[in-house]
Amino acid sequence: MYQKTSFCLLFTLFLFLLASAANAQQEKYLLLGTDFQFKGKWLAETSKDATSGSILRFLEGELDSTSDALTVIHIKKQGHYTIWARTPDFETQPRSRFFQLSVGHTRFKKAGGHGTPGYIWEKLGVTDLKEGGVLLRLHNLNYGRCDALFLAQDENFNPNHTDKKTLLSWKTLPVEQEIVAEDKKNITPLLQLSKTDKPIAEIDNGALRIEFVRTGSGHSAIACRTSFKKEGSWQQFGTSNMEDHRVYLVSTAATAIRFNKYYPTWDAQEPAAYFLLNGQKYPVQKPGDDLNPFVAGNLSEAIPIAAETVDKQTIKVQYITRNGSGITGFWSLRSGQQHIDLRLICKVAQKGYYSMGVAAFQPVEEQNLENVMMAPMFQYKRLSEGPQMMITSMMQQPLAIVSSKASQGMASSYVAASPELFRKDWGSVDYAPAGFTLKNDNNQVQPVMFAPVLGMSDSRYNTGELIDRHFTIGISQGNWDKALDEVSKEIFEVKDYRKQEQSSLTDAVFNMIDLVKNDEAAGWAPALKGFYDIEGDPKTAPTVVNATPLANIALSVLQNDEDFYLTRSLPTIEFTLSRSGYRWATDIVPTAYNATRKTLEFNPFTSQFTTSYYVGLDRLLGGLNPWLKNIAIPGDSLRAVKGYSTDFHSWNQALWAYQLTGQVKWLQQAKREADIFIQHKIYNNSNKLLSHIPFYNASFYAPWWDLLDLYEATKDKKYLDAASYGSYFTIAGIRSYPKVQDSLQTIHPGNRYDGITHIWWKGNAPYRLGFPRKNGDVQEKKVPEWLVSPVGLGLEQPSTYFTRVKGQTVHPVFMSSWAPHLLRLFQYSSKPIFETYARNAVIGRYANYPGYYAAGFTDVPMQAGFPYKGPDVSSVYYHHIPPHLAFSLDYLITESIQRSKGNVMFPYSKQEGFVWFNNRVYGGVKGKIFGDQGVSLRMHKGLITILNPAINYVTAVSDKHFWILLSSEADTEQLLTVQWSDATAASKAGKAICYTPTAESAVLDFKGAKIDVVIPEKGFRAIAVPLAVAPISKNYQPLKEGMKVIDMGAPWGRVFLFRIRSPFGWDTCYGFAETAPLKGSSISVSCNGKVQEIKQYPYEWSFHKLPMGAHAALELIFRSENGKTKSKKVVLNGNE
Repeated sequence: MYQKTSFCLLFTLFLFLLASAANAQQEKYLLLGTDFQFKGKWLAETSKDATSGSILRFLEGELDSTSDALTVIHIKKQGHYTIWARTPDFETQPRSRFFQLSVGHTRFKKAGGHGTPGYIWEKLGVTDLKEGGVLLRLHNLNYGRCDALFLAQDENFNPNHTDKKTLLSWKTLPVEQEIVAEDKKNITPLLQLSKTDKPIAEIDNGALRIEFVRTGSGHSAIACRTSFKKEGSWQQFGTSNMEDHRVYLVSTAATAIRFNKYYPTWDAQEPAAYFLLNGQKYPVQKPGDDLNPFVAGNLSEAIPIAAETVDKQTIKVQYITRNGSGITGFWSLRSGQQHIDLRLICKVAQKGYYSMGVAAFQPVEEQNLENVMMAPMFQYKRLSEGPQMMITSMMQQPLAIVSSKASQGMASSYVAASPELFRKDWGSVDYAPAGFTLKNDNNQVQPVMFAPVLGMSDSRYNTGELIDRHFTIGISQGNWDKALDEVSKEIFEVKDYRKQEQSSLTDAVFNMIDLVKNDEAAGWAPALKGFYDIEGDPKTAPTVVNATPLANIALSVLQNDEDFYLTRSLPTIEFTLSRSGYRWATDIVPTAYNATRKTLEFNPFTSQFTTSYYVGLDRLLGGLNPWLKNIAIPGDSLRAVKGYSTDFHSWNQALWAYQLTGQVKWLQQAKREADIFIQHKIYNNSNKLLSHIPFYNASFYAPWWDLLDLYEATKDKKYLDAASYGSYFTIAGIRSYPKVQDSLQTIHPGNRYDGITHIWWKGNAPYRLGFPRKNGDVQEKKVPEWLVSPVGLGLEQPSTYFTRVKGQTVHPVFMSSWAPHLLRLFQYSSKPIFETYARNAVIGRYANYPGYYAAGFTDVPMQAGFPYKGPDVSSVYYHHIPPHLAFSLDYLITESIQRSKGNVMFPYSKQEGFVWFNNRVYGGVKGKIFGDQGVSLRMHKGLITILNPAINYVTAVSDKHFWILLSSEADTEQLLTVQWSDATAASKAGKAICYTPTAESAVLDFKGAKIDVVIPEKGFRAIAVPLAVAPISKNYQPLKEGMKVIDMGAPWGRVFLFRIRSPFGWDTCYGFAETAPLKGSSISVSCNGKVQEIKQYPYEWSFHKLPMGAHAALELIFRSENGKTKSKKVVLNGNE
């Protein structure tokens, strides 16, 4: 019996091993959709639930086979294979997104309509495959999405039951197929010129010289040579005696421009390449050809055949093209300009679509390339693999710049859109007057501009019609930033054009403060201690956000407002002591920040909040809570945190550790690491391309603004210089067109304006202010162009700026957090461009929170009542209200500091960590005004009255004076009356002192608590009014004991207890348990006889207005689901 049993066991083991061996020999292949060699019109798209983080997607319905994705894989073993496809489906419109897979000659059933939200492996069928290469083809049927394909010999294998790691172990890469293509050379090489070539036409303006010379064999060719004057001699950009500039013509009988890949693609041409597999040709497009504007149609070089000097400023050139169209070019130089105005007029030879192109100066060799700029997508040394166009409606600055090093030094060539090209058009996917590339037809680096854009409505012409377009070509002796400065001023003519006629910035700030106080209008959730996130799907729980917590706290200090402290500042402090980050919900929200249970745990040492935040909190609370140092610099180390969609740099945190402690070691660390940061992040030219998804001001360039803090601390000019250079990346993302004219324009034609219309959330319900829309909620009217112009606004991210939705305008944003930083740069550098772009972002833009996106010509968001009554045409993001208020207040105070020429100074804290919402926050520490030390900002609505919206004002108080700081935004001198209320404690009659920025003073008489003062155009005055009664000084003592941590074990974890001393002479006892949500658990907390019952997550409590000298006797009772209880008694001692 024993022997039989042993035999059976051995035999069973043998069969198992045999089956395992057989199974091991069965082939399995995992192919990722994004690994297809030839993607056709499919595109890769990020998807966090995909096998590798991205999928292959089609953005429209069925097209012909030229749009298919093709690839070849190698089958190692002949056999019978089961074919699977991993596809997503959705709750909205399920079973409506399909594609069809072919493997070899077998076409399988359509995939993608499984009807289950999320990703699933679908079994498509079986087929016999031979050893060797096999062709796989994805044919879109309707908005198809393909994550991955799986081929298995084991017919019982189901990839739905296998983990991702195991599946990826069978990943196979395609067998790269050699592309066969006929390379049509429609462009001749650049001509080598000779010093003896004689000009047949020549002009110069003292800065630039243009010559058209006879050259080549027998002097039968004509070429352009352009020189710039440097140190008294004429020099050519790039290679000396080489032809400059190229003119192109692209034409086609039929075309369609698409934006499925974000950048424009064209359907004009049949595939011009193929690959061979088993003797059969498979037509394909060369990778990148669909993005290449030079092959979007028939490319022809425009060859000059005649040139003549028309006058001292203009040369006329005649060109011929291969399709018979003639082009006349007018090359003009105006006095003192560093650029060429080029007008091209083309008489088309046959009906079709046309685009003219101009390549500026010469191609730049890779070893000489220093920088490129074609914002928002291309900067530093970021270049596409081949020519790739950005159309003007994608861009904020319509230009392409290439900077290079040569024997004559650094120089930047550029081509820019002439202001004449732009109609009064906001911009959309439907139309753009021009497009740009950084690569020429030969894939060399060179700035190129096309106009019109092939496929746009204005690119279609009949035989004999004229195309008339302007191009601007220029050279700047220096890097790209100098070129951008020149183009902005000289070509785009960006001016300080905005006015304040409806509301002062001060009044707008006060209106926003009132808004923040309004729970309903501001979307404040008292129980959650944050502002609702309108994009947060509340299926499991609503999400709240505190994006700029220091601003919430500073407002109680600046206003001396105890009620605001209780209702906004204190809840914010508690939020940032407990929550894991800026966003928070009471349950897991799979699509948001709180996607894991870990993020729901409470612990001040593991959150996203930075050293700089806790230093700022300490300052705003008047240094009364020294226990904050242990959180700001735990274990004498900087906090190891990562912000929300932004990176922190330790040098900046070290600077704030220095501000907190005064320890020189932190300043030394800040300087040492900042020097590395400057070289590696500011000046180093990355070639890593980014997608159109990241936030522009948080990802595409380094945060230069923090260097101004270090400059002020060290006075080392290298930090100012680095900040100045870095700021041009910000400016490159700010709208500079269309040119603002002194005229009226019609808005809301036909009493209609849509703006943004998507319905988001407020708490648990769908909501959008003022929706559904009502007839007559906007009125057609005429307004000044300056009022509604987008010039001066930046972008959130390329994808939300240029949405690619037909009929939808581009979306710049009102969130100009960078504006005060630019104003500070102007203060230290005196470069006008910084002040101009700062002012154009802020002045006269809003009278209250205007929403987020600027989506067209409208004045609806500019009204003081907009966030209360709507209609919400710009997206009222509740958690953006404090950040918008923060940068506005920063700008307002910085303007007084800047205009006073350093005679006004207030210490500040730094709010950062949430995307690019980075600003100085004032309050908590006294400053100085014209020698008056110990001045505290007091910004409260109603302290003074000025009936002139052109005047911004800041108010402050010392032990002697009530200060009124006045800044005029008007272009003319202003006479105004300033009146103050009893709340200022200022004298009602007497003599005040009025200061100019240069500290010159004059005595002004006043009575009836009002004074008359004259302010120069865009000038500044500071008025010191004597106090009627000296203020009572309140010097509270810092807490001696403010924080305790006790470990209560599972399931509660650690319990954190805080005593928070307010600036108003009383304390709060706040605490929480570390744990994420628990089922059936509760905590009972008593403090000095007062009891709070916490029956669900979050397990936190807060007792207010404890006398500073009273001890806080706490008893905590923890009850678990199993009925067990734990208790703990703790005392937090008080002191006065």
